[in-house]
Amino acid sequence: MRLRQLRPMPRFLALLGMVCNLAFTSAQSQPSFSELKAKAESGDAQAQVKVGLAYASGNGVPVDDSDAVRWFHKAAEQGDATGEYSLGEMYAMGRGVKKDYKQAAQWIQKAADQGEIRAVSNLGAMYLNGLGVKKNEKKAFQLTQQAADKGLAAAQFGLGEMYASGRGVKQNLPKAVDWYTKAADQNDAPALNNLAWLLAIAGDMTIRNTSKAVDLALRAVNATQEKVPEYLDTLATAYFANGHPDKALKAEQKALALRPDDKTYQQSLRNYEEIAEAAKNLPASLSSGELAHAGPGVTPPKAVYTPDPGPPAKKGSAKVVLWVIVGADGKVHDLRVVRSANPDLDHKALDTVRRWTFQPARKNGQAVAVQISVEVSFRLD
Repeated sequence: MRLRQLRPMPRFLALLGMVCNLAFTSAQSQPSFSELKAKAESGDAQAQVKVGLAYASGNGVPVDDSDAVRWFHKAAEQGDATGEYSLGEMYAMGRGVKKDYKQAAQWIQKAADQGEIRAVSNLGAMYLNGLGVKKNEKKAFQLTQQAADKGLAAAQFGLGEMYASGRGVKQNLPKAVDWYTKAADQNDAPALNNLAWLLAIAGDMTIRNTSKAVDLALRAVNATQEKVPEYLDTLATAYFANGHPDKALKAEQKALALRPDDKTYQQSLRNYEEIAEAAKNLPASLSSGELAHAGPGVTPPKAVYTPDPGPPAKKGSAKVVLWVIVGADGKVHDLRVVRSANPDLDHKALDTVRRWTFQPARKNGQAVAVQISVEVSFRLD
């Protein structure tokens, strides 16, 4: 068994769909569209790209993806890197043309060869996922590292994902946190979300920071105006890990309202309700005072005996998130499933963690009972 803190990316096509969105923006001072189009028609590649962007974004003209593709293609044929990159993205997204990852990869490669940093990052995503190119995770890491070093937030997020998952590079959660943080500092919402998840449920107490997890999750939710259910679900997890089951319930309810048929959210809501009720009925003998929560002023418990439950019954991998009460005696006194995988793995996770022992948490030098969340990952390598 391994403890892993990877939150799946809540977005389509991994990095590819969100790396750039074609940057459909325009400079503050520009000529009129008619003047720009006349310049484009005379063969000016930069003007052709701007006309394409206008059609793709609806900036001053009605959105027309086919016209956008046509102008990007004109610029790309002249070797303009932004034109090549934009044309590749249109093929990748199937806008104005039939979706074609092979064509997308060819044009994005041309742009990357000229140093277009967004193209370098997206090319890394394509190699990571085998989209239009032969899958090559090591090459994906190299390309993503190159773009991340240039300060591109989406690439920094992607590098964090690779370190968190161990794809293309050896798993290293502290480095994952570092790269997520760089992207989060640029207000990249997916990075804010994934970093919040890591800090909320990390088994490594040098990484876990539940109060910061709440702050980051709130930023991700607010940045998307509460329209992304995955971010609300992460916020619920962060609230719960920080000892606020009432707020966790409200956040999970909002996530479920956006995706009412999601069985995972339905089960999470039921789990939060059951755990909140169980927390009210904990015996007072668990500690000399109130139930503590890992965070400032509380030294978290340290696992000293963690037997391995063995691989899952079926080939593959899955994760189970548990709510655990570690008593002042260092023993597990209560635990419940917060995020289910399947009945078999839920049972294995519960049975195993129930046998764990800890050096107890301490508050003001005194051993206390503490509520923590633990993510258990099963993987058959």
